[in-house]
Amino acid sequence: MAAKPRPSREELRALHRRYKETTDPAERDRIRAQLVDAYRDFVYFLARKFQNRGEPLDDIVQVGYLGLIKAIERFDPDLGYEFTTFATLTVAGEIKRHFRDKGTAIRFPRRLQELHTSVVRVNEQMKNELGREPTVAELAERLGVTPDDVTEAIEMGPAYVPLSLDQPIGSSDGQDARSIADQIGTADPELDRVEMRDVLNRAMEHLTPRERAIMAMRFYEQLSQSEIARRLGISQMHVSRLQRAALERRWFREAQRKGSPQPDALALATADARGSPSARMVLFKGIEKEGFLFYSNYESRKGHDLAANNRAALVFYWPATGHQVRVSGRVSRLPRAASTTYFHSRPRGAQLSALASRQSRVVTSRAVLEKAVAELDRLYPKTVPLPSDWGGYALRPDWIEFWEHRADRLHDRLRYARKRGRGWRLERLAP
Repeated sequence: MAAKPRPSREELRALHRRYKETTDPAERDRIRAQLVDAYRDFVYFLARKFQNRGEPLDDIVQVGYLGLIKAIERFDPDLGYEFTTFATLTVAGEIKRHFRDKGTAIRFPRRLQELHTSVVRVNEQMKNELGREPTVAELAERLGVTPDDVTEAIEMGPAYVPLSLDQPIGSSDGQDARSIADQIGTADPELDRVEMRDVLNRAMEHLTPRERAIMAMRFYEQLSQSEIARRLGISQMHVSRLQRAALERRWFREAQRKGSPQPDALALATADARGSPSARMVLFKGIEKEGFLFYSNYESRKGHDLAANNRAALVFYWPATGHQVRVSGRVSRLPRAASTTYFHSRPRGAQLSALASRQSRVVTSRAVLEKAVAELDRLYPKTVPLPSDWGGYALRPDWIEFWEHRADRLHDRLRYARKRGRGWRLERLAP
């Protein structure tokens, strides 16, 4: 099929004039398409001057067409200029802008990009004048900048053609060659552990040697309680008690020693099925394998929340020592036998109050509550039965955060996050 002949010079001028005069959008689109097609070779001619800069020629041509369309829009045939003379600066400028703003692997400041272009141009000029490569100082003097600026501009040149990290370097025959990626340093994973180790050492300094060993085996070696028991030659229940004592001992006892009021109080946050939050203070009753323990009325606001949405969070805060512990996870009810055992360990007055109170319900006066307690006291002179709507909960943590006050609000925050499989991941959080 024969190639379509290129329009003559006069035909192109006529097209430019008609494009300028017509206001019909369809007619303008048709004429613009004819003009773009007519100047195809012109765009390719300019695009080839920018080859070998890390961009495919077809991509450079597409950028050139953008410049051509801008030139067609602005060209006035009545001024007597040749269109190609007028359009050369526009098309070439569009391509240069593309390389300046988008063509590098790294986005450099525009000042540095422009200086790089000037250094390349002046370097060629001075090579012809001197018959040798000019020095950095000579380039700097000609450009009126510092030698450091010239060096920086020269060093950004390779960014136009990025290298693969898998590209081999070293021996030319490829034997024993290493890739660029092999030469790149990585962050030392042990670096963060140095600081964490110091914090953990301070946190464990009040533990006995056996308790420290159990904590290391449980959270560092990630052994189960039964595996620790076999290693130490003791029962699994004994391991559980020692672990619980170790976790509770340092900060909890320090808060007690410094006179924190009710150090076993914690804030428990829940949310109902619609996501409406609610928080209150409850008493911490220990740590078992099921999780952090507390007891309450199942028909209370928290009880209804947990029945609809078993995710909850709790916070211990001891301002006297500058410590807090945050825990988040899922809550489940304890077995009835466990609730019964704990209930009967409470003072008799607390047992009667739990049986008399319909927690979170509206009452007309305090006298109503006191009367109900007195009646139950007479009704159950010996053993107070466990209420059917009262019992224990265990929050099994997904993560536990230990927060310690430090100067200038640069607090320490260490979090144990449960892994998908077995064990925990220790990580530091920004304050």
